[in-house]
Amino acid sequence: MKIFKNILKGASFGITIGFLISLIVSSFYEGGIYYPSSPNFVSSFPREVDAIWYSIVIWTLIGLLFTWAGLIFTIEDWSLLKKTFIHFIVTLVIFSLIFKFTGWTDLSIKSYMICVSIFCLAYIIIWTLTYKTTDKELEMINNKLTSKKIDKDYTERLRKRRAHQKRYSIRFGQDINWDKFLNNDFVKMNIDFISLSKSKKSMQIWCSYTSVEICEELSKITSVPKDKITVTDLSAFGNFLFIRL
Repeated sequence: MKIFKNILKGASFGITIGFLISLIVSSFYEGGIYYPSSPNFVSSFPREVDAIWYSIVIWTLIGLLFTWAGLIFTIEDWSLLKKTFIHFIVTLVIFSLIFKFTGWTDLSIKSYMICVSIFCLAYIIIWTLTYKTTDKELEMINNKLTSKKIDKDYTERLRKRRAHQKRYSIRFGQDINWDKFLNNDFVKMNIDFISLSKSKKSMQIWCSYTSVEICEELSKITSVPKDKITVTDLSAFGNFLFIRL
């Protein structure tokens, strides 16, 4: 079901963006005629409708490729720099294929470099906006995780409580509903949070339960299968943060 949703999402994204770009470009041609691609590309087909259908297929495939390329950012073991670099190269290759199969440019070096420059500028803008949005959402969730009423005795109570707790790293194999998770009674009563990763799939906590028990409880709360939840006991490492967030 999730795969079907991703396919539908990617296809819709590709067709929508492809149509909007072709509509904007067509606005600059004389005569007010709509071209799904360049006039030379359209003229290579016996009928205009054939060119439109061909373009829709290409837009769909491009949308799917871009959607699947986004899965690169879900790889936990890679740094953000590595994921961004590889994603940029992959999407640039896909963007180059657009030139070849849709005829938007004449594929000369000059035209190609202009289009690549536009692509790089758009990529930087979109990446920056996405990063800032994600960072803001993460900050809001972390604020919910760590929000407690601070008073003069809070630090001492926290120290005594953690003397009977262990520090764990929790990794989920899939996305979870954070609002539902944070409002769960077990979570409120038994878990002290440290931080949440940027991927929103891993976090560090303090809890008095064993690894097996905490895994079972989190599986019930999140509906994530136990084999998709990795619980690592960090207590032996003291206060050093060995888990890359």
